[in-house]
Amino acid sequence: MQLDVGNTNTIAGVPGARGNVTGPKGVGRFNRVYAVEAYNNYSYLVSDHNNRSIRIVDKEGTIENFIGNGSWGNNDGDRLTTGINNPLALGVDENFNVYFSTNNQLIYKMNVETDRIEVIAGSGDYNFNDGVGRAAKFREVWDLKVNNDGSILYLLDRWNASIRKMVLDQESGKYEVSTITIADPDGQFPIQVNKALSETSIGREAYAIDVDWEEQVIFVLSQGRILKLDEINNISSEIRIYPDNYHKLRDFVYHKPTDQFIVTDTDWHRIISIKESPVNTNLYSEKSNYFLYSHEDGSTYSFYKLKENEEILEAVFKLNNNSGTEIWLNGRYNQNIGIGDSGDGNYFEETDYGY
Repeated sequence: MQLDVGNTNTIAGVPGARGNVTGPKGVGRFNRVYAVEAYNNYSYLVSDHNNRSIRIVDKEGTIENFIGNGSWGNNDGDRLTTGINNPLALGVDENFNVYFSTNNQLIYKMNVETDRIEVIAGSGDYNFNDGVGRAAKFREVWDLKVNNDGSILYLLDRWNASIRKMVLDQESGKYEVSTITIADPDGQFPIQVNKALSETSIGREAYAIDVDWEEQVIFVLSQGRILKLDEINNISSEIRIYPDNYHKLRDFVYHKPTDQFIVTDTDWHRIISIKESPVNTNLYSEKSNYFLYSHEDGSTYSFYKLKENEEILEAVFKLNNNSGTEIWLNGRYNQNIGIGDSGDGNYFEETDYGY
């Protein structure tokens, strides 16, 4: 397949048309794609949510069924004839075994040697519980990452607001599920970092994770921030802030050679890169021409914008975890988060600071 660098290409599916159709490029259709993972022979696996199946797309753009028969189900069985509920997250190990979550709170593994799928974790209850295999309980696993041999999985348990870890016991062949951050199904805790992992909260607006397996570090995208969970040193931190958006950043990958994050920005219909820029340093946003400074207490941020005459305007606001956001513009309190008057005819728009 020939792709034009810098342009957008449809490699499978029909733009704007949904359906459950297998076939070549321009004919085959999806119905709400949730996740995609590279597979063997230049193919891709796609989590086709509303078609209740995992589809495979070859290098020519042909869509075929790969897992699931299109009906509901919660059992083990042959990969093509067994029904599965709406799939969410996807992962693939080095042997091309496939791991996926479904919205009936199950984690599956497709064994490439047996050509069968098996529930490896989850009772099917919308709840929270650690345990072995089917004893574990989840509230929608939105993202998952698996290591090379499939012995460790990290899960983003969205509505339990937590990171879960699955470890394979080699003797029993079963996975044990534990929780490495605070479980917060009631949404009581804001983001809390610079703590031991068991005292860390990722917040209820986390959307995606990625893992540096060599360093045993989990990155979490939550509320326009990227959090770092360091398992070796048992410490969490906040290492990136993107000031232009809050709830609008949805998925990302960490590119270790350049130490940057490639992030999807849904409201601005683009893909952005966030490079090295630790918290408590200035961060420059090309879109808004703002400089962001995060103060030491982690609750107050200052934005500096240069006017045409290079005069510096300052907007300072405090993040209040209980009652929302308080905004101060040039020392004047503005209760509205929308547009604030800086007092001299210049305006700070919500999209400029994203909070």
